[in-house]
Amino acid sequence: MKKNNREVIGIIPVRMGSSRFPGKPLAKISGLPMIGHIYFRSLMVKKIDRLYVATCDEEIREYCESIGAEVLMTSDKHTRALDRVAEATCQIVDRKSNPIVLNIQGDEPLIQPQVIEELLAEFQDDNVCSALLAIPIKTKELFENPDTVKVIVSKSGYMAYSSRGLIPYQKNANNIEHAHRIAGLFAFKLQELLKFTLLSESPLEILESCDVNRMIDNNMPVKVSIVDIENYYSVDRLSDIGLVESVMVNDELHKIYKTN
Repeated sequence: MKKNNREVIGIIPVRMGSSRFPGKPLAKISGLPMIGHIYFRSLMVKKIDRLYVATCDEEIREYCESIGAEVLMTSDKHTRALDRVAEATCQIVDRKSNPIVLNIQGDEPLIQPQVIEELLAEFQDDNVCSALLAIPIKTKELFENPDTVKVIVSKSGYMAYSSRGLIPYQKNANNIEHAHRIAGLFAFKLQELLKFTLLSESPLEILESCDVNRMIDNNMPVKVSIVDIENYYSVDRLSDIGLVESVMVNDELHKIYKTN
């Protein structure tokens, strides 16, 4: 195992045109647009050298610049977040360089700095070219929710498959042991990310509506960082905001940045 001292570039890809929740990045959560929560929390990560918001929407750019965020404007043709991240990154670095590019999904308002740090620690092994965060699924409701992207992890710690379906299959529907979900953090060495974006959408990616399955279809290994954390909820639909706000009430990180 080798120590990896590559620059880390954090990119938060967001757009107003979400099919399930239009305008989601600017939806208010505890008085602050969701993208604001994600940006302020990501700023707390010491291992991120540069942090940007990537978007194709002027409304998002205006808000993000008002809170001090640097914004990279991208094409409005992207349907996958990783394609937007790749375009944004290539605006600020040499395409031949190979920093670590961290994709922080724009629907994770409860993201925690220590979780990001743990994911980035996977790159201390120089053989790791891409990694994602997974957390245990602890409720039957979350396991059965098709908005939740589940992931199967091999014994060696790499992604074997991802699906919105009920994987791993459980003979007893109330038994969700070994079930994990992808939790909105992906990291790549830039050359691996560019390789990914040059590939066509793959059969399993289209079938499952999971872009990381493009990597499975093309034999690109993805290291999985499993972190067991409580009260970590994504916002996929408007109805998810109430749940996130109930956690924000006692959230220590929110208490720090909401007063700034």
